[in-house]
Amino acid sequence: MGDIDKGEEIEIKNITLWQVFSNLEGSWRMERALEGYGNMEGIAFFKKIQNNNKPYCYYYKEEGILQLLTGNQSRVYREYAYCYKEKTIHVYFWDIISKQEGQLLHTLYLPNTCKKRTWPLHAYGTHRCNLDTYDAHYKFINNDNFELIYRVSGPHKNYTIKTIFCRLGQHIK
Repeated sequence: MGDIDKGEEIEIKNITLWQVFSNLEGSWRMERALEGYGNMEGIAFFKKIQNNNKPYCYYYKEEGILQLLTGNQSRVYREYAYCYKEKTIHVYFWDIISKQEGQLLHTLYLPNTCKKRTWPLHAYGTHRCNLDTYDAHYKFINNDNFELIYRVSGPHKNYTIKTIFCRLGQHIK
């Protein structure tokens, strides 16, 4: 396997998607607001997948407490795989049987609006689930903070999910 293309990294001020991806490893505190449904607080982590065929993949897991507006609460978790290839980040549902990435959730891309990219760096992806659309907007604020906003729309859906991530040891802003 040849060297991975890490994007244009000549200018120090030009933030690349590779730099953002390689910085994700570690533990993060998270706060999520589900418009019209409730809130979730918990911990997330990105851990390198030990597989020589996929050297640029992270296993992602989040877990926490979901507090619904009804007053009910429950423990929740989600698992994904984040993989870097071809200058993009591919996010997959985690296959619990094979212990690797499953079906593609979305591919993150950078808008082509400017050549110089500095903080915050914005990346976008879309997932279609039957008649519903989940538009993802990642806002990488710096090396220790990022946000993920899903705008969910469909025949019976119209809401926003906003998650704030802060590296453990930092304060959520």
